[in-house]
Amino acid sequence: MSEDETRGQQARLYIHSRFSSKQQLFLDFVLQHYVSTGVQELAQEKLAPLLRLRYQNSIAARPQAGTARWRAMRSFLLPGLVCCGVLTACTTREADEWVIRRQFGIPATAKALVYEATPAEPGWFGREGLRITMVFGLSEGDSDALTRKVAASGQWQPLPIPDTTLEHLAGIRSARAARIRLAQESGETLQPEGSVYNPTDGQRMTQFRQSMPAHPPTGWYQIRTAGTDIMHAPKTVRTTLNKDVNDFMLALLDPKQHTVMVRVSTNY
Repeated sequence: MSEDETRGQQARLYIHSRFSSKQQLFLDFVLQHYVSTGVQELAQEKLAPLLRLRYQNSIAARPQAGTARWRAMRSFLLPGLVCCGVLTACTTREADEWVIRRQFGIPATAKALVYEATPAEPGWFGREGLRITMVFGLSEGDSDALTRKVAASGQWQPLPIPDTTLEHLAGIRSARAARIRLAQESGETLQPEGSVYNPTDGQRMTQFRQSMPAHPPTGWYQIRTAGTDIMHAPKTVRTTLNKDVNDFMLALLDPKQHTVMVRVSTNY
């Protein structure tokens, strides 16, 4: 089996687990040509004939080269299949950055100023206890445009983040319940409250705040959760939280500093 055929098989598994049936049909169609011709098949001059061939009986459905739909389709194909390791290799950082940019609509022109990830690479059981911090620098124009967009979206909330929301992000109640349950199941005495192995809720909250990048005093924030496999599974925008979460993506838009800070965190 050739390298392109192997990558094609891997891509099909990814496509069938991540995209809608209509998207799968088109991507499978492109993959067939990729396996035969190679990655050059995804070049712009090759995608146009493929689109014409695929949509020959549905002119209205076929994206026209140069249009916004065309650019969106090509943008969807190239990052999703090529840049993020489905068809060709890429680094974990590139994959992380692509996912984060796509989730929060961060412009392609925004510069990644900070990237910190622990663990940096997957282990036997994936990336357990994942922590990612990214900061993007925006031009003044991009910052103004993004600020107007998020303000009108209804899916971003004005800063500051309420304390109760931070407590749910930190998993304060879940951690306390887990300590009590473990002591009961093991028959051991629960350590004194405030000790290293049984911190108070206030101590845990302080630790959580210290582990997070500084929040801007004004701006906008958005929270997304998945419940599992946060970098790949579908995510839900959470405008409010009424219970602890075991993973989250938190984006903070600072219009004054023209930055977007994103924190990814999991408890699995």
